[in-house]
Amino acid sequence: MKTLLQIILIFYMLFSIAFSCTIFCAASDNLVLVGNEEDYYNYPAKIEINPPTANKYGTIYFGFYDSPYIPFGGVNSEGLFFDVAAYENRPAIINQFPTDKYTYTYQSGHSLFVEMLESCSNVEEAIDLLNQYNSIVYSWGHILIADKSGASAVVEWGNGELVIIRNTANYQVATNFNFTDPSWGTYPCYRFDAATQMLIDNPDISVRYFVDILNAVHKSNAIYSNIYDLTNGNIYVFLYHGLENFILLNMNEEFSNGYRRTTLAQLFYEREIHSISQLDISDGQEPKVEFQLSQNYPNPFNPNTNIQYSIPNESMVTIKVFDLLGNQIKTLVNEYKVSGLHNVSWDAKDEFGESVSGGIYLYTIQAGDFIQTNKMVLLK
Repeated sequence: MKTLLQIILIFYMLFSIAFSCTIFCAASDNLVLVGNEEDYYNYPAKIEINPPTANKYGTIYFGFYDSPYIPFGGVNSEGLFFDVAAYENRPAIINQFPTDKYTYTYQSGHSLFVEMLESCSNVEEAIDLLNQYNSIVYSWGHILIADKSGASAVVEWGNGELVIIRNTANYQVATNFNFTDPSWGTYPCYRFDAATQMLIDNPDISVRYFVDILNAVHKSNAIYSNIYDLTNGNIYVFLYHGLENFILLNMNEEFSNGYRRTTLAQLFYEREIHSISQLDISDGQEPKVEFQLSQNYPNPFNPNTNIQYSIPNESMVTIKVFDLLGNQIKTLVNEYKVSGLHNVSWDAKDEFGESVSGGIYLYTIQAGDFIQTNKMVLLK
C-alpha cells in the first residue's frame, strides 16, 4: 500500500512532464465534439477498451499510468468524456482539503476518474461524484468533462474548495493554467486564446474544423491528438506529431470486440489509415469510405485474428471463412451494417465451436455487388 508521499511523488512525475495539453469542446444543434492534444512524451501512447457490464458503463481510456492505475483521459459508452491538463507552477495546497471528505489516494487500485466513467452518464452526475471526495490531482491540474448533450465543465481546486466552471456558451476550452488563480500554470496561454477565438469565429462546428483547431494549438512534443464525436460515438485518433492521417474508432464496434489494452502505434499498424482530405469540410462527420476488405491482423495468427472492412452505405454484409478446397468453415458476419468502418474477429473455430487445423484459409466479403477474397494463415 502506497504512502501519501509516494502518491505525491507519482503525481509530481506525471504532471511535471505533462505541459502543453489543450482540451476543447463545442456543441451545435446536431453535433457535440471534443478535441484534445496530449504531450505525455515520456510515456507510450496507450489505449484500454473495457466493454460495458451489468453494473459498469463501457470505457475507453487514452494514456494511463499503470501503478497505481491512473488514466489521463477517456470516454464512456454513455458519451461522457474527461481529460486532464496540468499546471506548470503548482502550489502545495493539499493540506487545504476539507477534513469531512474522504481523500481518494488511489490505494484502491484505480483513480476517481475510473469510478466516474464507470458510474456516471453525464456532466452533472460526474460533478456530484467529484464533489464527494478530495483528490490529489486537483492540486496539480484540472479536468474538462463533457457529455453528448453539449454540457461541459472544468473542475479544479482553488482557495480550499472544489471549483466547478460550467460552460456559458456552446464551447469550452482548458489548457495549463488554473482559472481560479491564473498564476498556477502557464498564463497568458496562446493555445487557449487561439482555440477560443476559432470556436467563437465558427460556431458551425465539424470534425474537419476541429482538425484546424488542433493544428493551431499543436506542439512538437504531442504524443497523440483525438477528436471525439460524442453524438455518433466515433473517435478520430492522430498519432504523434502529424495531423494529416488518422484512424477511426467506433465505440460500439470496439466494445463488441471485447477487452483490449495496447498501444496506439499498434492500432495504427492494424487499422486502415485515413487522410484528413477524406473529411468533408462542410460537415466532417465521417471519412469518405469505399468498399474495402483489409488484410487480417495479425497474420499469420494463432488463434485469434481481426478483420477490418468498410462499406460506403448501409448494406447486407456477409463474411465467410473457407478452406482451400472451398468448404465453408465459419460465417463471421451475416447482417445489415451501417456505412463506415467495421471489425470482426475469428478465433480459428468452425461453426460447431471446434478448433480448425493450421494452414491457409480464405475469407470473403459480400456487400451488395461488392465481393472480395483475401488469404490468411493459421499457425499451429
